[in-house]
Amino acid sequence: MENSKTILEDDSVDAQTGFVDTTRQQSKKNLQESEALFRLLTENIRDVIWTMDLDGHFSYVSPSVFQLRGFTAEEAMEQSVQDAFTSDSAVRMLAGIQVLLAPTDEEDIQTTWELQQICKDGRTVWTEVSANILRDPQGSPAALLGVSRDISGRKAAEDKIAEQAHLLDVALDPIILRDMENNLIYWNSAAEKLYGWTWDEARALKSHQFISKEDLPKYERGMKEFLEKGECRLELQHLAKNGRKLITLSRWSLVRNRDGNPYARLVIDRDITEQRYFEVQLRRSQRMESLGTLAGGIAHDLNNVLSPILMSIQILNLKITDPNLKKLISSLEASTKRGSDVIKQVSLFARGTEKNFAPQQMRYIVMEIESIIKASFSKNIQLRIGVSKDLSMIFGDAAQLQQMLMNLCLNARDAMPDGGRLTVTAEGMTMDESFARMVLGAHPGQYVVLTVADTGTGIPMEIQEKVFEPFFSTKDKGKGSGLGLSMVYTIAKSHNAFIKLYSEVGKGTEIKIFFPATQQSEGTIVPREDVPPAMGNGEQILIVDDELSVLQVSKEILEAVGYRVLTAADGAEATALFASAEKGSIDLVITDMNMPLMDGSSTIRALRRLDPNLRIVVSSGLLTDVNSAGVAGLEIQGYLNKPYTADQMTLMVSKVLKNEFRPEKSRS
Repeated sequence: MENSKTILEDDSVDAQTGFVDTTRQQSKKNLQESEALFRLLTENIRDVIWTMDLDGHFSYVSPSVFQLRGFTAEEAMEQSVQDAFTSDSAVRMLAGIQVLLAPTDEEDIQTTWELQQICKDGRTVWTEVSANILRDPQGSPAALLGVSRDISGRKAAEDKIAEQAHLLDVALDPIILRDMENNLIYWNSAAEKLYGWTWDEARALKSHQFISKEDLPKYERGMKEFLEKGECRLELQHLAKNGRKLITLSRWSLVRNRDGNPYARLVIDRDITEQRYFEVQLRRSQRMESLGTLAGGIAHDLNNVLSPILMSIQILNLKITDPNLKKLISSLEASTKRGSDVIKQVSLFARGTEKNFAPQQMRYIVMEIESIIKASFSKNIQLRIGVSKDLSMIFGDAAQLQQMLMNLCLNARDAMPDGGRLTVTAEGMTMDESFARMVLGAHPGQYVVLTVADTGTGIPMEIQEKVFEPFFSTKDKGKGSGLGLSMVYTIAKSHNAFIKLYSEVGKGTEIKIFFPATQQSEGTIVPREDVPPAMGNGEQILIVDDELSVLQVSKEILEAVGYRVLTAADGAEATALFASAEKGSIDLVITDMNMPLMDGSSTIRALRRLDPNLRIVVSSGLLTDVNSAGVAGLEIQGYLNKPYTADQMTLMVSKVLKNEFRPEKSRS
């Protein structure tokens, strides 16, 4: 039994020894397999796996470092962090390691950085580096285990996206992206600059909230077209954050995702507010010019009709002694003069007027009109006057400026039949380039701004562009000629000024006129002294006009005061008549400017060739004829604006024959 026991004990020991050996062999095999698997992974994975001791030395680097940086694993393990990373990245990594190793109550954390590593050929490569702590059996940090992944492709894509985003952000036009539910996805800097809303503010708004009410139907039609065709191009009136209305050319394009499904609506807006405003001003200017041409022709014809009537009335008044007939003639003369005044206003609009320009102080213009308003306007109109101190001078005609301001004030008064507030101000301003670009013909610089504002009925938007046209009136029939504001427009234009009109129905109207400032000192207007007409002494006068009635009446008037008169119906007849007359027998020529066959300028040149010293008086129903540079170059001795009276004609003839009339060298 003892032997058996001994044998059993020996067998048990051998069995235990064999079990231990088997376990060791299995563990070794498992370890070898694990190491083989680790080598397989580290040698074939693209990421670089590394370990680092607590002193910052690499203890292991996987062979894949060669594909990433061009170094062998052995070379990489010899490098320090400063050798393996760029200076900025090395600082960031070492700082991150310190955070990892710092005592904390939190569980071990893994830190990830985007760092640049240095390649063997000197290039750098972007990597995503992740690291965590390896601990010993006692739980203390023993080493670091990390993975470096090549993200250069991703960084390049991100850089490209960032560059594209930057290009979109610096684009001058607003670029906006909305999903198919109209939620805002992208809003560039130009959009914020134009509309005034930040990204956060704009994101809270739907796209239709950026559109003015009057353009909402157009916007809805555009959306329908976009959904049907995938694109749309339309002009819209947008609303800025400050309430300003902006006109934009809006282009919408459908953006699809990778699957080809509709993803978003790309909107590119171009601000064309200035362009459209400029076009409106240009069309208005062209329309006014066309109306001026038409009005000028009408004024010329009517002046030719009224001239003989007015002169004939004066002759009849001298010949008739019956008191009743004289009263009738006086009434006829008054009506004719009223008609003449209307034609002068039309002619003023059409062609401008004779200018007596000098430096003017707008303060004095306002003060003079103020006294007239206080004396003549109803007490239920409250007048407010405001003129800035140290107001610059403007270059202009005092009489025209007074007429302009008076017309504006009368218009404002008529807009307040039940009373209200009339405000007249004059102030200086500096116009910058952006403001000047909004106004046709304006230039940056100093301006004097005359403002007339009322609290009257206001002007509807649809007729605001027409209020400066001649004969256009919003007043009841018989209560206005429709020429008041057209004269304001013409006077402003002749002073190189421009007009801004702001009006709202039920609230009132404000008209601003911007005059270029001048640094010249104030001038003085010397009144002209009238010389009483004198009787003729047999001097011979040649009258040239294509209107027979003008010839007949003028001939009768001049012959009645002692002159001999020849007449010609056109320039060719006048030239032939002058050439056939005895040299020096014709003392003076009065010629119309607008005639068929041979106009006034050509007639004057032809007569000057026959007699360079001939006295010539120009007669015309168009103000530009006597103000033109062509006539000024011919050195005429006098001018008569039709319609003129008999007294005006005889006075002019007397002055010219006595060399007492001195026409200004420049009347522009």
